[in-house]
Amino acid sequence: MLNFKRLTCVKFYAELGPAYMKTLLFVITFVSGVSYAQQTNGTVQKVPVNTTSKEFPPNTAEHDSLKAVKIHNDSIDNQIDVIDQQINAIDTKWDWVMNNPEQKLIAEEEGWFDQMTINKQELLLQRQQLLDSKK
Repeated sequence: MLNFKRLTCVKFYAELGPAYMKTLLFVITFVSGVSYAQQTNGTVQKVPVNTTSKEFPPNTAEHDSLKAVKIHNDSIDNQIDVIDQQINAIDTKWDWVMNNPEQKLIAEEEGWFDQMTINKQELLLQRQQLLDSKK
């Protein structure tokens, strides 16, 4: 039982335990956050909308379609670059494994060369399909 007459502030909080302190800290933080959030003086600024102007930039539809084609082509170019990087990585690792007898033995046992040949063929096929779609 708490004896309020003999407790100082620190002893009081220590006796209540950490769960109470966490709860108290949360409540204080929440209340201060809510009270200092967005304080307005009650006025709302209205943004004027110009509904009478019907000016549009010339060739908007043509510009948008050309922009879409450019984005699509950039996307294809990026995909081709990624595929080229993957093919180069396979070739680099292939050369490294071929020059390291221990790794070559492990790769042959695990079928790594066969899997990399299949992966490289698939990447080359994807690359060719992207090049064909770009034309």
